[in-house]
Amino acid sequence: NMVWWAVFHVLLGLFAVYVQSAPIGCTLSVTSSSVSLSNGYVSLSFNLLHPQIDRLSGDFSGQGQYGASVLTGGKDPLNLGRTGIVLETDVMQTGQSVSSYASSLAPYSGMRVTVLNNSSTLVSVLISDIADNAPQPFVLSNWTLTLSANDRFFRMQTTSRSVRAFNCVGVRVSSYLGTLSTHGFFLRGVVQIMNAPNQYFASTDPVHRIYTLGGGIVQSGISADFNFTTAPAEVVLLNGNASNPFYRSGVQFVLVGSYPGPKDNWDSLGWSHASRAVPVSEGASWSTDGFVGVNDHDFPVLNIPQNTNLRPMDMMGFYLGIYASSSAALVSYILPSHISPTLATPNHAYSPLYNFYDPDTYLSVACLVYSGDTYLLNEARKLVELSGTGILSSGQIPHHYENDTPIYVAISGATQTGPNLFWSAAAMLYAHTSGNTTWLKEMLPTVEKAMDFVINLYDPNMKLIKAPGPLWIDVFKRANYTTDTNAFCVHVLTELAAVEALFGNQNKQQQYLQLASSISEGINAHLWRGDHYITQLNPDGTYKDFVDYDSNLLVTAFIIFLFLFIFLILPSTIR
Repeated sequence: NMVWWAVFHVLLGLFAVYVQSAPIGCTLSVTSSSVSLSNGYVSLSFNLLHPQIDRLSGDFSGQGQYGASVLTGGKDPLNLGRTGIVLETDVMQTGQSVSSYASSLAPYSGMRVTVLNNSSTLVSVLISDIADNAPQPFVLSNWTLTLSANDRFFRMQTTSRSVRAFNCVGVRVSSYLGTLSTHGFFLRGVVQIMNAPNQYFASTDPVHRIYTLGGGIVQSGISADFNFTTAPAEVVLLNGNASNPFYRSGVQFVLVGSYPGPKDNWDSLGWSHASRAVPVSEGASWSTDGFVGVNDHDFPVLNIPQNTNLRPMDMMGFYLGIYASSSAALVSYILPSHISPTLATPNHAYSPLYNFYDPDTYLSVACLVYSGDTYLLNEARKLVELSGTGILSSGQIPHHYENDTPIYVAISGATQTGPNLFWSAAAMLYAHTSGNTTWLKEMLPTVEKAMDFVINLYDPNMKLIKAPGPLWIDVFKRANYTTDTNAFCVHVLTELAAVEALFGNQNKQQQYLQLASSISEGINAHLWRGDHYITQLNPDGTYKDFVDYDSNLLVTAFIIFLFLFIFLILPSTIR
């Protein structure tokens, strides 16, 4: 009986897995007041009475258990009824006053809905003649919304045209969101902010991707994501703080006109304070084509493959670390090749200090290269290259940067081995992940020089590196024969030996392997105390022992790995 009971529960569990993974398929609903599309991953609704997308929710699992809408739902200060993704126009009137209009105020009499496709695999709908000003339109816009089964995003195509001449401050498709943090990936670099006192960031730089995430007005764990195949000429990022009852984040895609305030910086002027306009003639037209992703967790979903061997919880942790933390800390739009230890909330906590290889930037490089996003892979390369250009004749790598100035000691004043070791590891990790061996070959002399700085600290009598300070983190007080530096040095030397082998430099390969093996012997001979490795050994025989887990974990990972590398991975000819 117990056996059959166990079999029953196994079958029940398998059935539950099947039900959970069964695709829901697409649905389309058109009523007199709304158009709704859903597929289990995405649910959106276009309001026909106040024309705009006024609900957008996601379910990462694809089971139709949608989270809260990412759209704002806040109070519109202009009383135009804007609560989501909306068509807007600002017009310069006689006397330089600016009048603002939005499609959300009321429907145009000629607006109509056409169903283009309605199947379980694809739904598509065309909403024609969305008007910025229903009584007397300046601009009419056609929106095609398309949703495929198994996608975590929908396609949004817009074609807009002017129906009369006017002095245009700006025509925009704007998205007003309840998420906290705004992120822009531009050709020039990355910008991120939350709790911004100045709400607008305008840019004419080509945009790669925009996403927002965080609870904000609605709840914890949501994100929205925008990417374009036909991009607008200008983008305005939006971000607000708790005193803004309207929205916490968003983006405006400018079809014609230009933001009246300064570009490339956060500004508070706004559209209504414009002093200039662009004349628009009747019949002018503009188009956009892109994708909008939505998630009920704090990471964007447009680049996430459907077929993956990662479990859902692992995927969540993986992408949360990449997009809510590491890529968000990049400041490369303003300071190319720079990354902060923190997000901008609205200020960076360590500003103007960036690119800490103790080991913040190494960890960030790892996140960026594992993202699978070619844009972030390129940002990772730039981070490595910048600190490589700051190397001294001694081989010392900058600990961090103060704006564009390299600084070679930690904030505490200590000289650390970490920057050289972690920077070398970051360079090899980038090359290994990207497959860019041409870049690695060009960078190899710099990596060797950086490692020589550490190797020159080697004491052959002790078979240990005698470190001038800690491997990482300013508050760690340690020096001399430390477990952390020696253990991580074994790993980096082993990796460097593999690089030398790749380029046929067998003499250097053997040299680095022999040194790694020697340091491993020194660690076991001098730093082991019965059941763990001590923190540091001094030349006079005294020692400090904090029973620190970081050092012991490094030894566990890298000394064992060295054994496996030499005896199981390398060909027998070079053992």
